[in-house]
Amino acid sequence: MAADVMTIRRRLLGNEMRRLREARGLSLDAAADRIVVDKSKISRMENGKGPLTKKQLHTLLDMYELRDTKLREELDRLCKDGRSRDLMQPRSSAMPPRLQELMELEEMADSIFVYEPMVVPGLLQTKEYAEAIMRHFVDGDDEVQRGVTLRMKRQEIFTREDGAPRVIFVLDEAALRRQAGSAEVQARQLHRLAEVNRPPYLTIQLIPFERGAHHGLYGTFQLFSFREAALNDLVLVEHQGGRIFFEQEAAVEPFQRAADALRAYALPSDVSMEMISEIAQRLERE
Repeated sequence: MAADVMTIRRRLLGNEMRRLREARGLSLDAAADRIVVDKSKISRMENGKGPLTKKQLHTLLDMYELRDTKLREELDRLCKDGRSRDLMQPRSSAMPPRLQELMELEEMADSIFVYEPMVVPGLLQTKEYAEAIMRHFVDGDDEVQRGVTLRMKRQEIFTREDGAPRVIFVLDEAALRRQAGSAEVQARQLHRLAEVNRPPYLTIQLIPFERGAHHGLYGTFQLFSFREAALNDLVLVEHQGGRIFFEQEAAVEPFQRAADALRAYALPSDVSMEMISEIAQRLERE
């Protein structure tokens, strides 16, 4: 199953190729005729579900009259990377496809915004907290430990050689109050937040209950921005039955506005740390 995973690189390439084709007013049939393939291949490629050879890519870019050298280089790299498997994370049947996609996004991103109202996000979790959460989603100690190991693997993006992404987390107070495991486990998790918080590189902000309704009431979402300026931001929304990607500019814009509004509505990071430390100390006293 893992071999059929749609890579994020392939998704980004397809999204940009669709934009370029439509900007020239060209049909799927016209693109398919130019590289002598069925129309369905172009459709699959633009939806991130099928690859392009380097020759096919260059032929289409010539057809689309793309003269931006930098963008051509970026698309060429995405085409190559979308066919390769030399990514940071190991690819195996033991890693769920959804997790492979998430790790690929986190690996590629230059900046990430995370809004989480229910639990401490995976990128910030301690091993003990992650284990307590994982036991509600998978069966068996081996599966739990495998899940914890992969969650810790995700956190390696903060120490990657080419520079960690800039990450902003906005948490609802409920994420801190909802205890996972023992009070001791929860307290250590909250202290961990204070330890890793280092604006502007990793920023944690809190929306307390007393601030009432806010722009995050629709639920959790993650907003990814990339080093390649030509690539649009991408939004990931996960739900009980799967996940939804929002890639088109018009679809991403409401989430960008929500992210800005949530940051403005949340407590400043230093004040958030004071409140988080108070909650942790209260747990330790109980």
